[in-house]
Amino acid sequence: MRRPSVQACLLLAAIGLAAAASAAAVEQASNLDADLAKLQAVADSFPPEIGTPADHSRVEALWKSVEARLLQAPAHDFETELKLGNLYRMGHNLDVKGAWDKAVTHLNEASRLRPDSPLPLTMLGAHYSGSGHAADAVAPLQRALALSGDKPAPMIYANLAFAYYQLGESEKVVQYANAYLQTNPDSSTMKLLKERSEAALQGGPKPKTIEMKKKPPRR
Repeated sequence: MRRPSVQACLLLAAIGLAAAASAAAVEQASNLDADLAKLQAVADSFPPEIGTPADHSRVEALWKSVEARLLQAPAHDFETELKLGNLYRMGHNLDVKGAWDKAVTHLNEASRLRPDSPLPLTMLGAHYSGSGHAADAVAPLQRALALSGDKPAPMIYANLAFAYYQLGESEKVVQYANAYLQTNPDSSTMKLLKERSEAALQGGPKPKTIEMKKKPPRR
């Protein structure tokens, strides 16, 4: 029986190493996405849904871990820029210093890299509308809506309704709240925005601008 040549053994070893590296990369990406999903569950909006100071510390540690891994990824890659933008958007909700500006920078870069994608514009609009910058939210959200074709993501409608509510444009609030409620009929928040805006259109008091209040500092 002939033994495999040295070249064949080296080739098999190289194939094995490449397969192992590929599997490791897939596992790393999967872990990163799972950790982003964990953050999304608690820090997608303000105030974040975090109980005790110990819980907050664990979430902050996870956030920093995800940031470190994303900053090692290739720069100016659409997926990387999108994830960084989303991460810093959540970082702003967690009171991470400088996160607000970084979210804007990375989401704008993701939109530049893929100008036909509504996703970075949707996230940018959510970032603006959820941080008291409603007037800045309208343009990216309307652009995201135009890029979405016949099936816009419901969150575009939700964020447009919220932005227009803050701006006191009641007719548009009702329009986009109705569009959102078609797919999410049990949303108490959207029902409330719609009811208040309908009351304003019928001569009632205009809704007050929503203020983003910070929680008291943790002790």
